[in-house]
Amino acid sequence: MENNVSREKNIMKIRLPIRIAGFAVLSFIISLSVIIYLRVELGLLKTQYVKIVEEYYPSLESVDTISRCVYSHQALVFHYMLNAEDVDKDEFYERIDGIEKTIFEELKKTNKSTKGTILEEYSHDVSADINAYFSNVDMALEFYEDGDEKTAIYYVEETLKNEVQTLNIDVEELNNLVNVNVREIRTNMRRILKMEEEVIVVAIIILMLSLIFSLIFCLKMSSDAVDRDNLTKVYNFDKLLEVCKKYLKKGKIEKYNIIAMSIKDFKLINQEYGSQNGDNVLKAYAALIASFVSKNEIVARNGADNFFVLKEKETTEEFLNKVLELRVHVIGDLEIPVFTRCGVCAFSTKYTIQDHISAALLSLEDARKSKHKDVFYFTDEDRQRVLKEREYIASFEQALHNEQFHVYYQPKVDLETNKIVGAEALVRWVIDGKVIPPFDFIPILERENKITKLDFYVFDKACQKIRDWLDRGIKPVRISTNFSKEHLSNENLAKELMAIVEKYDIPSRYIEVEITESSAYGSYDELARFVDEMKEHKIYVAMDDFGTAYSSLSMLMEIDMDVIKLDRSFLMRTGEGKLKDKKNRRMIEDILKMLHDLDKIVICEGVETQENVDFLKSIGCRFAQGYLFDKPIPEDEFIDKWLNNR
Repeated sequence: MENNVSREKNIMKIRLPIRIAGFAVLSFIISLSVIIYLRVELGLLKTQYVKIVEEYYPSLESVDTISRCVYSHQALVFHYMLNAEDVDKDEFYERIDGIEKTIFEELKKTNKSTKGTILEEYSHDVSADINAYFSNVDMALEFYEDGDEKTAIYYVEETLKNEVQTLNIDVEELNNLVNVNVREIRTNMRRILKMEEEVIVVAIIILMLSLIFSLIFCLKMSSDAVDRDNLTKVYNFDKLLEVCKKYLKKGKIEKYNIIAMSIKDFKLINQEYGSQNGDNVLKAYAALIASFVSKNEIVARNGADNFFVLKEKETTEEFLNKVLELRVHVIGDLEIPVFTRCGVCAFSTKYTIQDHISAALLSLEDARKSKHKDVFYFTDEDRQRVLKEREYIASFEQALHNEQFHVYYQPKVDLETNKIVGAEALVRWVIDGKVIPPFDFIPILERENKITKLDFYVFDKACQKIRDWLDRGIKPVRISTNFSKEHLSNENLAKELMAIVEKYDIPSRYIEVEITESSAYGSYDELARFVDEMKEHKIYVAMDDFGTAYSSLSMLMEIDMDVIKLDRSFLMRTGEGKLKDKKNRRMIEDILKMLHDLDKIVICEGVETQENVDFLKSIGCRFAQGYLFDKPIPEDEFIDKWLNNR
């Protein structure tokens, strides 16, 4: 059922972009069709407009000009024949020649503009009328010039009158026809314009709807990009904070628990099924836990396989029962079992949102460390622990300044002579006379990235004490100090350490730097460079906690450590039955022989019983460190008990 829900959600996620793309394509086709339609209609409109401007209007203007010129011409002819003695003959002929020229030019324009149109025939009729009129005028003037004034006037009154009437009728028809066509064209243009306005309105509505939809979609996409995790598509940590703040403001936050979750042994899933399937597991897992929450609750990813869930308190137990053991569908028929660890913190208004989230993470860390429980609830005792941790963090810098960190020394012993051969400098925080053990504050400083300052402080104090011993005539032993792997990102680490050694003028044979075995992971090249730089200055370098991580033979050969410190877990393997003792004895013997063959000094940590000593002697391990010989002790006690008794 859960897998079906997940598949349905995935199908909906696939369909939504397809629908959006289909709508976008449809909007594009509609918009393109509207644009093409408008272009065609505008082309027709342009044709009609050109027809009016280039055909009808010039024809109207030309015909009007011809009509007026004919009237003027006729009036001049009549006036000349009736008043010849008062008219300058040359001026008369010059004027009528000009009018005739104008008429013929306009006729030419009319014939040109109407050619190939329905007006062409009417234009030819007007031309014929004009030609007939001028022929009769020429005939009348010829009679007049020959002295036959009576015939000329009669000719003008009878013949020209009919010609002019015919011309006027043809001109009027041409005018009427032009006006009719212009009106039809204007009507068509108005119709086209109205249709285009309607189409434009429809197109604008469609485009506006498309724009609104696109804006909504883009806002959703941008919101998803800001609020959603890229891989799993559940919300991200910032969105979780936003929702928590909203509920806090509305006074609803106390109804909820914050649950920090992680997948148990997720690295093994990646190793067994591959990183691609590992991502698929995360996506399917996120979809499943998201299907277990209501719309008022939220699932958020916090990177890797870590998730937060804001869950109502009354349904938290039911939710936890569902998520602790799941089977997620990955590809095909592949289903992978997934187990969850959880840290739960109940919201209250007494503390900040970040306080509750940190509390849930602390409880999750407790779940990771536990071998028997997968769910831990944050308690009042936990809160006191957090407050104490905050107190340590807040007072750390001032404690450094006030030298509240004291260096204690734990001897390293030669098992053959029971004499001291070295010591490890270990830090204790002394507050108001009370000694704070390192496991109370070292993990906190590591988590807060403050451990590097403390490491340098201890190294400086150790060098200072060695200088003091030399000045007092006390022969030192080689003192080792611990350095976190965080230092390996510092390219100047070796130079900074040597600057301290040179400041106190300490012989290099009295200095040893311890780096944990796990430091090689992710920092192999940096570790190799640091060891080489230390050896150039004849400073010993030790690998601490050997055996707690995976050390390859090639690493031991390529990184030239001087000292290998066997973790106390080696000794713990030798006291649980004869068969196990035999196997572990052989394994430890082989490891020791290999290290000796590589010319490494080997020291075993955690020696607490004489039985441990006898075992180490029997397998050839010469040097040891542990509570059997001494616990870490203050400097004065270390001098009196060990340095002055050799």
